[in-house]
Amino acid sequence: MAIVSFLHQKLLLMWLSDYDEWLVLAYRHEVWNALFDLDAASQISDLLDIGAVRSEESELWYVTITVNSVEPCGAAVTCYFNDGDCFSLDYREYNP
Repeated sequence: MAIVSFLHQKLLLMWLSDYDEWLVLAYRHEVWNALFDLDAASQISDLLDIGAVRSEESELWYVTITVNSVEPCGAAVTCYFNDGDCFSLDYREYNP
């Protein structure tokens, strides 16, 4: 029932020290919301409730980051989820 590990070093720094200046201001709060929701998740249904989707090829979960909770901005927070814990959190940017 917690975030256990990070792959993305800036995301780790953000989590540990609140330093989030590296993120675009328009969706910075959405990344924080994703982290808080993942930290609070204890079961798969919690991930589904926040709109997370699992990759068909792996056990990787994706939380799409949006602008104003509406339009995808081309970024996602990803993680593996096992026994109520989130592992290997990563921040990925892509071209939607």
